[in-house]
Amino acid sequence: MSKQENIITFDEVIFRYPGNKRLILDEATFNIRKGMKITLMGQNGAGKSTIFKLITGDLSPTLGKVNIDKSQSIAISTQVMHERFMNMDIREFFQSVFPEKVHDLDRKIAAVFEMVNFDALYKKKIIDFS
Repeated sequence: MSKQENIITFDEVIFRYPGNKRLILDEATFNIRKGMKITLMGQNGAGKSTIFKLITGDLSPTLGKVNIDKSQSIAISTQVMHERFMNMDIREFFQSVFPEKVHDLDRKIAAVFEMVNFDALYKKKIIDFS
């Protein structure tokens, strides 16, 4: 079996919000390899959103290292859609995340839907989803 490459690595990551004494992450160490599907679960305030913000670069660790393979695309989904997306259909929403017109957009949408085992008409409005 060949060794799969790590696309995300947390190396003894410590994180605390500025001005807050409470540690959110205390020496978090883990790897995510290419092709893995993971679930991140925990109680409110356990650090799940902080981990995602560290992955996306919205936050930086207090100590330790977060390494992201720059050749990979990493996307996250929020639980609540911003109001500006609600009247878009699926195609319009996906196009809105790219800075330029994408000509194979339906293929990209299909790949994302397959990955998350989801099916919907691309002309369906975001507001019509539960």
